[in-house]
Amino acid sequence: MNRKYANDYEIATQKDENGVEKQITVYRGDYYEVELNGEGIKKFRHYSLLLVGLMFLLHFGNGFLNVGGMYQFYIVFPYVIAFFPLLYMVSGAFKLPKEIRLFKRDEIELSFKQVENSSKIFLTLVGLLALGEVIFLSVFSMLLKVKQ
Repeated sequence: MNRKYANDYEIATQKDENGVEKQITVYRGDYYEVELNGEGIKKFRHYSLLLVGLMFLLHFGNGFLNVGGMYQFYIVFPYVIAFFPLLYMVSGAFKLPKEIRLFKRDEIELSFKQVENSSKIFLTLVGLLALGEVIFLSVFSMLLKVKQ
């Protein structure tokens, strides 16, 4: 159990059918509801996995482009670093629930919040990548005009 969620659980003692005492963890934290119906949550999970997979393929495919900008550190660095939140987003998308029920705090944070936060970080890094490309293209085009 993660320390972050330790206050949501407590250890209780329970006797089994043989009279042997066992220690079990009991959830005492808040429960959360997702405002989707049964079919809606399945569609949400399906579309999320599809979208994250498409983003992964497109981002991975961009690395094979043979353009001068991909040889510049200020362009390659955000590109490479963006794989970490993308993988984190894929991990969170696979943890999205398949059915409607009351969810524990750790389940919500390790699925919905993980996808949300990692997608924000990914978008920021891809924005920096695009900014680096624009800077490279503007500087590179000026250098070409000077040489001619």
